[in-house]
Amino acid sequence: MTKSNTDKKVDQIDRFHKTRKGRITFGLVELLAAYLFISLAIHSGSIWQYIAALILTVGAVNNLIRAFVPVGAKSNGKRPAKKR
Repeated sequence: MTKSNTDKKVDQIDRFHKTRKGRITFGLVELLAAYLFISLAIHSGSIWQYIAALILTVGAVNNLIRAFVPVGAKSNGKRPAKKR
């Protein structure tokens, strides 16, 4: 079975999203959308706009962190020794 044009486009966007440039792009677009929603929410007092802004902000932070922190980077749990 062959993929439809829509499936091919979704796969192409997904591959782009997994790159560093893609994560930065998606993160910045989400931040812009969150800013617009929070502006609307403050103006109108609509709870669903506050929720949308919160979800978009979390998504943006997630994308931007993943863009700059390597996937396998973990702390070893050790702190540097204090100098006396």
